[in-house]
Amino acid sequence: VYIAEFGNNRVRVVTPDGRIGTLVSGLSDPTALAVDTQGNLLIAECPAGGRNGRITRFDVNTRQLSRIAGGGTALGAMAENRPATQAQLSCPT
Repeated sequence: VYIAEFGNNRVRVVTPDGRIGTLVSGLSDPTALAVDTQGNLLIAECPAGGRNGRITRFDVNTRQLSRIAGGGTALGAMAENRPATQAQLSCPT
């Protein structure tokens, strides 16, 4: 089980034997979680104020974080057909 801790800026994990631990820290107000087809964790972040949100991938094999969308400066229609990392997202979930 994965838990997004919005106020503590981290993702926690509950193991099958019921223990809890920190999986990822140093995030910016995580709001939602998903798992991709490779088993990597996708994390929606909503920094204070709701602007400049992003989607971050946590690679379960390398334990590395990488931004896959958001965090950019292009708003609305200006972001169309650009790389996803150039878009400005408003609190993605």
